[in-house]
Amino acid sequence: MTRARRVLAGVAALLACAVPATTAHAALTPSVAEHAVSGLGGNPFGVTTGPDGALWFTQWLGNGLGRMTTAGAATTYATPAGSSIPWAVTTGADGNLWVAEPGTSVIARVTPTGTAVEFPVPTGSSAPNAITPGPDGDVWFTETNAGQIGHVSPAGLMTEIALPSPDSGPSGIATGPDGNLWVTEPGTNAIARVTPAGVADEFPVPTSDAYPLAITVGSDGNLWFVERNAGAIGRITTAGVVTEFPLPTAGTQPLSIVAGPDGALWFSELAANAIGRITTDGAAEEYPLPSTNAQPGGIAVGPDGNIWATETAHGGLARITTPPTIGPAMLSSIGRTSVNVSAAVAAHAQGTRAHVEFGPTVTYGSSTTDQAFSTGSPAPVGLTWSVTGLRAGTVHLRVVATNATGTTYGPDQSFTTDGAEATPDPSPADEPEEPAATPPLAAPPAAFAPLVDLAMVPNPVLDAVAAKRRPSTAATLLGPSTVRVTNGHVPLTLGCPEAATGGCTGSVAMRTVAPPPKSKQARARAARCARGCRPLGKVKFQAKAGKQRRVSVKLSAVGRGKLAHSSSLKALVTVTTVVAGKSTTSRRTIRLTHG
Repeated sequence: MTRARRVLAGVAALLACAVPATTAHAALTPSVAEHAVSGLGGNPFGVTTGPDGALWFTQWLGNGLGRMTTAGAATTYATPAGSSIPWAVTTGADGNLWVAEPGTSVIARVTPTGTAVEFPVPTGSSAPNAITPGPDGDVWFTETNAGQIGHVSPAGLMTEIALPSPDSGPSGIATGPDGNLWVTEPGTNAIARVTPAGVADEFPVPTSDAYPLAITVGSDGNLWFVERNAGAIGRITTAGVVTEFPLPTAGTQPLSIVAGPDGALWFSELAANAIGRITTDGAAEEYPLPSTNAQPGGIAVGPDGNIWATETAHGGLARITTPPTIGPAMLSSIGRTSVNVSAAVAAHAQGTRAHVEFGPTVTYGSSTTDQAFSTGSPAPVGLTWSVTGLRAGTVHLRVVATNATGTTYGPDQSFTTDGAEATPDPSPADEPEEPAATPPLAAPPAAFAPLVDLAMVPNPVLDAVAAKRRPSTAATLLGPSTVRVTNGHVPLTLGCPEAATGGCTGSVAMRTVAPPPKSKQARARAARCARGCRPLGKVKFQAKAGKQRRVSVKLSAVGRGKLAHSSSLKALVTVTTVVAGKSTTSRRTIRLTHG
């Protein structure tokens, strides 16, 4: 078996053309176009819109990175190291592409011209998986095999953060609207919220063994994630409240997710060979891909405002069209019987027509003539209408835009004509009915034969997660992330799992968390010292199976001195348990404060 197969990482808005919008849509009929990729073995997975206005994607089996224009022209670049298995890709704040390479446990920085520099992750064999721009200008990533997340500066300086559960197998990661990192943990069936300083909280997913993977921020300010095993899409608020939405078709294995320009969430369905769309109120539709067994993987909003997904088995990228997007309507020159209305409309590379509906109630009743336009530019087009023939009093209006994919209804806006007295708004019963839904686009005949069955490819990263989910016999640190030091002692609570039939015996060691090392030698030294060479204390322990045990670690002189000169001190706690003569460790970062 090849190294690539041994270390394969887990299967696992609107951009320059964006306009802010609060819109509603009729049922959509998107078209799907497929673009094949040749060179470097194909098999794309991760995808993002690059700083150069093109799609960039990883080619895990060919150890390469690809670039594709919206017209389908592709270029490929090999990674510096063989067997790197590039998996996820994102655009950093520095204007470069950043790639997670689990095969060699490195993060690569790639310029828009394809020049790559690789930075090793301090923890070896950690299998970096997902990657995202962070709130601090760094790029953040998950380490599936190490139970950690990490971040790297534009210059390549690395920092790692241990998650509360060492067996969590972190997969997806996204920066939330609250400035924290949100991480899916398929190993513990939870979602973690991690501050940039490393303080973590975990929130369980209600459905057992749901296997949460990719995560993204929705237009509603919540985090949305896929549940591969549950066949559902989950939503979690920044306060940690989780809601689940089962998909229309069972067993679809949703894999990746992105917030679309239309305010909905778009996701890939590996087993269903389809792309799905779910609104923020939970209404879902599924659109089949043309090629049989294409095995969609990563998904992103393209530079043209459409949805782009990788087809891992087909060896290409698919473009799924989206409806128009309407910006806020601006009113000017309000008279007794007329008003000027302006709005920006994004066509998403499709022929589009738009008009204004108006009237004394929200049933409107009148409309302007359509303005038709077509543009290949991602930028929205500014349109203006002169609305005449208004009645005195309150007037309601909205902008409506239509392309081949669907119709978008802008939000209702009301105003009073110049010199007229306002009339009451209509009751909810007067609101217009939405157009009848139309069936989703039927899939055309298969055009390409699949190149590889992704479901049959060994996946050691996910296999490692599954293995870690077997009953543990190692003790772990319990309790809050912040601990008060009392009389120079740090009180800690350990948990010994029931599976440890002979009980747990071992030691607890605390060290300072070192700042990011600036040289290769310093990074190597920090790695040998488990990210910090200043001991804070150590104590031995024994605990019965299924029981908790309180221990007290005497703070070293170094620790007391550091804590005396600051309000808190960040510490890495390593719990070592000896089982059948073998040592097993779990790590967790906590913050020490004055008692």
